[in-house]
Amino acid sequence: MTLLRCLAPAVLAGLALGCFSPAPAPDVESPQDGKSATAVAPPPNVMFEAPKPLSLPAPDVEAIVARMAERYQSASSFQTTARLGQFVMGRDGLPVAPLQDELMKRRIQFQKPNLLRAVPLSANGPEVSSDGTDLVVFAPFMESLYVKHPAPATAEELPAYPELLALGGTFPFFVVHFGVADVSGFLNQMGTKREYAGAVSIEGTPAHHVKFINATEQGTRVWHTWIAAEGEPRVLQVQFDMGLQKVPAPGGKEQEAMVALIDRYSDWEFDVSLPESTWRADVPGVALEVVSLFSPPSKEAGRLAPDWSLTGLGELAASKAGHVGKDVVVLDFWATWCGPCREELPLVAEIANEYRDRGVVFYAVNSGESEAVVSEFIKQSKLELNVLLDRDMSVSRQFGADSLPHLVVIDKDGAVQTVHSGFSPVLGWTLRKELDWLVNGRSLPIPRATPLPTGG
Repeated sequence: MTLLRCLAPAVLAGLALGCFSPAPAPDVESPQDGKSATAVAPPPNVMFEAPKPLSLPAPDVEAIVARMAERYQSASSFQTTARLGQFVMGRDGLPVAPLQDELMKRRIQFQKPNLLRAVPLSANGPEVSSDGTDLVVFAPFMESLYVKHPAPATAEELPAYPELLALGGTFPFFVVHFGVADVSGFLNQMGTKREYAGAVSIEGTPAHHVKFINATEQGTRVWHTWIAAEGEPRVLQVQFDMGLQKVPAPGGKEQEAMVALIDRYSDWEFDVSLPESTWRADVPGVALEVVSLFSPPSKEAGRLAPDWSLTGLGELAASKAGHVGKDVVVLDFWATWCGPCREELPLVAEIANEYRDRGVVFYAVNSGESEAVVSEFIKQSKLELNVLLDRDMSVSRQFGADSLPHLVVIDKDGAVQTVHSGFSPVLGWTLRKELDWLVNGRSLPIPRATPLPTGG
């Protein structure tokens, strides 16, 4: 079931992202002594064992949380196996899907302050490595694409990387956050109100169920955490309630259901000594480096942009010929009636200002509206933009702007480098990375002439 692969990035990360398209993966071996693991195809319908109620004396909730926080904060390193599941319950109280269906399994290793390795073990997902210098996210299921960013200085910076937000489940929001300098502070962000919800046995291990409740103007957010009642105060399971979601129903229809993400952890080890090779990215030679996994190589990349010439507001005039050999040009096709365009324009204006002195010129190309309508909109919005008017939409058609917004990046040689259709909140991250490549003399990757078989 692919429901969770769509919901996890969008809801947990607050991003309106497209879903990765999982495909069968090769066999797997568990990592031993810090060595890398290879991905495996999951057995069908793998199920978690449901927690079993236990009768234990009610503990001091704050003492349990404090003990857990101290253990993780004092650890120099840790590793664990995390299994991602889901809980889908209809309004009638009956399950819509298997209650705890294992969708992803991965081995996570972390050493403070910024060494990280996350390898999928039973389902497709990105492999993540941070060796202290580079952070590499490799997606073998996306024709072996990978991205490389400067490594974060500390665990606190990891959630700033959109690719990590799309890994699914509560990663990196939970496991990696145990590597932050102030674990107690992170737990307070999860919820300053804590409630004890009873004891259970999770796969034979007694555990205390603690709710972290955070009430905001947007509603009440609840993290459920199960902490081992014996031995090390390790986290055995985390559940994040996502509220009502549209899910598939019989007959090709949709219905509303209560959806929760579940991560179950096992094989915790603290203060482990891991070899330096643990953190090294295992990227095959056929892999293609891209700016962002959210922006694979555009089919238009490398093609010469059509000739264009337009006038705009305030006696502005611009053309392809006026920029070839001098500037990187960004054309953002938009309209006042387009809701996503209105979301995107402030971001475009912000980035245009950032790159103004770096050889990048932005034009907001209005598609098909009158000068009066556009001028009034710009005045009311107080946006500082170079606005061109494509009154007859001829230039829009030349650039394939069949839907809006439609953003085209053109290099100094007049060739299209990439195209962004529609608006996504990760556009700012991606566009800045693309422009950094171009102003530093790198061309964006072009699609392979012959696609690799899925799975790399």
